[in-house]
Amino acid sequence: MDPIIQLVFWSGILLAFKHFLADGLFQTNYQYTNKGKWGHPGGLIHAGNHGGLTFVAVILSFLFSGVDKPLWYVASFAGIFAVGDAILHYLIDLAKVRIGQKFGWSDMGQTDANVNGENKKAWLIYDKKFFWAIIADQSLHFI
Repeated sequence: MDPIIQLVFWSGILLAFKHFLADGLFQTNYQYTNKGKWGHPGGLIHAGNHGGLTFVAVILSFLFSGVDKPLWYVASFAGIFAVGDAILHYLIDLAKVRIGQKFGWSDMGQTDANVNGENKKAWLIYDKKFFWAIIADQSLHFI
């Protein structure tokens, strides 16, 4: 198979996995609650996680695909891509939080729910517009 097609394939897979790690497993409450504050370390750490993992994902994409480029080329490309991803991720998250605050869209939370006779925690979305903001945020990140 053409190495460029493989590069696109592996990039898509690895960048999606990177996003899962950075927005899921590696995102702490400190990062989540502070990414709407300009220049706050929580938001910068979160964006830095995205950038660092993007660098790794791009390097691995080149390795897995067999595209024959010198190491300096791959590392430079990965570095530029990673910095761009970190900056865009930071700005998209900042905008999502600030727009939500401006229009009063409320966050998600937990409540007790009776499920088949058992008392369990259930996730609630207090405002559909907040949910739409999350979907728009994630879609922009993937684009």
